[in-house]
Amino acid sequence: MKNSYPKRFEKAQKIFRDRGGVLKTGEALSGGIHPRTLYEMQRSGILEQLTRVCIGLRICRHSEIPTWYQSPSR
Repeated sequence: MKNSYPKRFEKAQKIFRDRGGVLKTGEALSGGIHPRTLYEMQRSGILEQLTRVCIGLRICRHSEIPTWYQSPSR
């Protein structure tokens, strides 16, 4: 079971990278990433919640995130 975690993370990271590093939660799920994998990656610091519906790879620079994904400042 432990050996399957890195493979799931690698697959999810590839999906994120192929799509620019940022996905809406629904896009990630329809892209084949299991919700549990998303939560585990967030808890481990690989992903970060950018807005209520957008998740991004932490290694992706914020300057590379399209403006329509960025949340407005309050």
